[in-house]
This record gives sequence, C-alpha cells and structure tokens, in this order.
Amino acid sequence: MPPRSKRKAADPPNSGGAAKGARKNKGGSSSSGTKQAGKSNQAAASGGTGSGAWAIHCTRSCEIVQWDDETFVDCYGSEDEGPRDKVEEAAEEGDASWFHDTGSSMDSSGQLVVYATLEAANAAAAQVFADMQTHHPDDWRPALKTGKKVKNEYGNKIDEYLTDEEAEHGRSKASEADGSGGSGGGSAARWQQCCKKLAGGRLSWNRSRHFFVDPWQSTSRPLRNVVLCCEAVEVVAATLKP
Repeated sequence: MPPRSKRKAADPPNSGGAAKGARKNKGGSSSSGTKQAGKSNQAAASGGTGSGAWAIHCTRSCEIVQWDDETFVDCYGSEDEGPRDKVEEAAEEGDASWFHDTGSSMDSSGQLVVYATLEAANAAAAQVFADMQTHHPDDWRPALKTGKKVKNEYGNKIDEYLTDEEAEHGRSKASEADGSGGSGGGSAARWQQCCKKLAGGRLSWNRSRHFFVDPWQSTSRPLRNVVLCCEAVEVVAATLKP
C-alpha cells in the first residue's frame, strides 16, 4: 500500500543539521533522494566559485522504499493511518540540510567553518563525509540489499534485505550493487569511489544506504520497513563581506 506524503521532520541524531530536508514523494525511485540532495547543493553553491573562501554543505535525504506488511497487522480500513504515520515520522528523523559545523537545534554552540583554500576545504569535506557514514538514528538497523525477490509471510513478493548479522553468518551472499548498507565510516580514503570533481576543482561525495526502521523496537519480530538514505557532502563557495 503506497505511503502518503510527510507532514513534519525532525533533526537526525548525530547529523549536526539545523535545517530540515525538503519533503519528498514517498515510495519513489532510489535515485530521487540523490537528485534532491544534488539540487540542494547546487543551490548552496550558486554564489559563485571564485570567492577565495569555502564552506562544506551536507544533506541527508530519506524515504521509505519498502513497507513491512506486519506493520499493519490487525488494522482495518483507516486504522492503518496511525502505524503509517509513526513509521513515516521515524524515517523523517534522517532528513537534514546543514553547513559544517553549525550544530543542531539541540546544540546551538556550533559555528560555521569557512576555509581559506579550496585544498583545505576538499580535505576536510572528505573526512566529514567519512564521519557521516558512522551516524544514523540509534534505532535504525543497517540493511543489505541482495538484489533477489523473496516472499514474505503473506505470500507477497518483496525485495530481499538482510541485517549485517544475517550477511555475516552466510545465510545469503548479499551483494550491494548500489553500494548501500552497512554502517561504514573510517578513513576518508575508503570513500573515494563516492567522490566527484565539480567545476573549479570543488569535490562532492554521494552515497545511498538502506536501513530497517521499526519505531516500536519490537523484540519478538522486529519490523523491516526499509528506508533509503541518500547522503551528500559538497564543497561550496563562500563570500566574505566586510
């Protein structure tokens, strides 16, 4: 059953984002979040590229790409609105757009960092992107897309996603053709495949990951609503005015 549009968003934990991400059409293609992040970054860079000052713009855009039918068990008619809203709100926790390192709505002590050289900004942005790969809401679980179709408990065909533990135990040899899944992180050099050179020598990074989202944190049978999270970091031109 297709989800409805979002109503409100909240800052994602550990994101450092004060401004919320733009609203999206739920259930869209996996490329829609990446395109949206790119548009946000282009808008931020519209001031020009030759100013001699540089900042780092970050976005995180999330959308539900697969629903777990168990979310709506024992729901009849409009009774599914409550569970649907709760899952959508949980997914929205990942949405944000911010400049490094301006803090969040919960911590206003952050301060915008502006770099004097493009080289310094590019190097710092690489590490900012790497650090983003270790952050997501605490109750989200990384999900690995196998590229296979499986039947759920209700006989419906769905895309197969595995937890890290399932993949490690060899229950299925998951291959992430789109580069998503897993908590990632670590050194900036690890994410060179996500890097793209832009006009004027500015660098940007883009990556998509999948997560299982269960706002109730069920213990007997954790829900597997799948959220696609598209993350982007881009060095943008800044203008210093007297």
